[in-house]
Amino acid sequence: MNKKEEFTEWFDKQGFKYFKAYEFTRYFERELNGYPPKSKWKNIVSALEIVDKLRGDLGHPIRITSSYRADKYNKKVGGASKSLHKEFKALDIQCTGLSPARLYHRLKKYRDAGEFKGGLSEYKTFVHIDTRGENADW
Repeated sequence: MNKKEEFTEWFDKQGFKYFKAYEFTRYFERELNGYPPKSKWKNIVSALEIVDKLRGDLGHPIRITSSYRADKYNKKVGGASKSLHKEFKALDIQCTGLSPARLYHRLKKYRDAGEFKGGLSEYKTFVHIDTRGENADW
């Protein structure tokens, strides 16, 4: 079984309602990127559970624009040297028809309600969410 098949099989067992493995595997297969080590796969579950909930609550498709980044790829895209994308604990997301501000504010409500602990940041075209274990904004 190759990495794509192995990741897809693992991902499908996680039971996400709105996301499929191919939304990640196509990102992993970009030049200079790669599949996260198997030991890091579980790291994305908490963040994706929140984004899966967000997708259902808003009733709009959410697109993952960034997930796991290998070191070389992270450097290529200008990521922070200690980026949680490298640990597969972070997602950048967009939603056609909804502003990043709306996504950010809904995610902040979830966090304020104790549904997760992590970082949030609103950018011009996307929102970053991570599950670092403590709340942070920038």
